[in-house]
Amino acid sequence: MNSIVNLKQGIYPLIILSMCLSFLVGCLSYEEVRVVRVVNTDVKSFSMEGAEVVITLQISNPNNYKITISNFDLDILLNGTKLGKVDVANRIILPKKSNEAHSITMKLKKKDLATTAIPTMLSAAMGGRMQLTAKGTIKAKAKMISKKVPIDFTENISL
Repeated sequence: MNSIVNLKQGIYPLIILSMCLSFLVGCLSYEEVRVVRVVNTDVKSFSMEGAEVVITLQISNPNNYKITISNFDLDILLNGTKLGKVDVANRIILPKKSNEAHSITMKLKKKDLATTAIPTMLSAAMGGRMQLTAKGTIKAKAKMISKKVPIDFTENISL
């Protein structure tokens, strides 16, 4: 009799735990968030001290929950030449079932600029259209789950 009581005490928590886990997994079905297009690029400042660029992206979130994007760890390349690491201060909140434009302010500081960055930016600015690439990771958070997401995004832009 005692062993049956002990068995029940051990099984019930496992059953409850497995039910909770299957419920959570079912609630967080994930559809890929995607960048639809680059809406606008705006160079706010450009000097020997660095650069500040605001990029507005149309981002589609087909999921039934909002997603917060933060902790950007991105290298920026212009026409295939590495400019350096960007500092992104703002977080992006993607509402559930949305397809909206979001602005991201990227700062390249002098200390983070590659030695070839200034000549590359100057020649690209004179040429009109250029290829902008962002490579690295971001942190995406939905509900209580967060994940590092790899980014490798290339877009042709004009200033």
